[in-house]
Amino acid sequence: MPSVLHYLLAILVFFGLPSTGAAQTGQITGNLEGAALNFEVSNGIGGMPGVYFDPYDDPDYSGVSVIFSALEDSGEAISGVMAFVDFETEGALDLGEMTSENVADAVVMIVDEWQSGAVNPKTIWMAEADRFESLEITRLELSGDTGAIAGRIASQRFCLHDMSGGDPVAIRRDGAMICKPGAVDFAVASDGATAAPPRQPIAYEVLGRITGTVGLESHEWITILPEGGEATATLQPSGTGLDILRLQGHSPSSADFLREDVLSITVVGDVATGSVPSEGTVPVELAFFPGEPGVLYTSQEGEGGVTASMRQLYLDGDRGEAAMYLDGRICRVEDFEPVPGDCRSFEAEVRTEVIRARTD
Repeated sequence: MPSVLHYLLAILVFFGLPSTGAAQTGQITGNLEGAALNFEVSNGIGGMPGVYFDPYDDPDYSGVSVIFSALEDSGEAISGVMAFVDFETEGALDLGEMTSENVADAVVMIVDEWQSGAVNPKTIWMAEADRFESLEITRLELSGDTGAIAGRIASQRFCLHDMSGGDPVAIRRDGAMICKPGAVDFAVASDGATAAPPRQPIAYEVLGRITGTVGLESHEWITILPEGGEATATLQPSGTGLDILRLQGHSPSSADFLREDVLSITVVGDVATGSVPSEGTVPVELAFFPGEPGVLYTSQEGEGGVTASMRQLYLDGDRGEAAMYLDGRICRVEDFEPVPGDCRSFEAEVRTEVIRARTD
């Protein structure tokens, strides 16, 4: 199931959060299968903030997403750790009362390979909340712009993922995921922890458009190539049948370009080799983020399911084109749990340029 934090990760690797002059202090230490980890909190390396707090609320519940990183850039490679922890509670948010019981989701990523200057890591060791052996929060504070978080996360399953395309894809050996045990201890703070991310990129090239309907509502999304960032329409051909076509559409009319009314489409398989089937359809992993906290609609849950009729797909050098028709149903997920009976019809026409995905 797509995670809200995975979506937040996609925002970061496509556009990055701004580094500020705020003081960022602290460390992330630990080990990965016995190999020691020891990194000072960073700010701006790899487009990642040192510490960033993003509070949110609606009439029924409130929460805060915390992003923090400790990365080092040697000039040849980036190493370190990145983490995302999302806290939620019913009613008004009181950080002083938050414990590990209030963690709605969390992800820890230990860099495996990341070339300096590359937008994304090539590979990471990633552990998600449902694979944690233990999670302890010993400090959580936010007062004005000053925020701090400390704790420990341990897991027997830090699993290797390909991040070169901007979205984590599990790497398997003989059909099984490749995993290691590990743990991270973190204690980080910032006096500018609530510095807001940009509402939309400063400049971008429009690659294409996606027009369609979610239920009875009409939508239009654009795929883009942001200045200095990663395209939101990429094709990663491998020649092994595990080729990946990724599209992320943003609404030009949205008040929050990066977070509200966002569409994510992934096609994995032989279809991405450039051999477009003349008949039949191919399955699609699709997620729609309307902008409500903790809410998405996905083809991967309940009665959901979306297929694509491929009309055109090719790469000529580093650029190509994709055209397809999408049709199916997407179902609501709220606070990471499927909502029974809340599904909507979905259809869309896609025509966009695609960029060869970076793998360095």
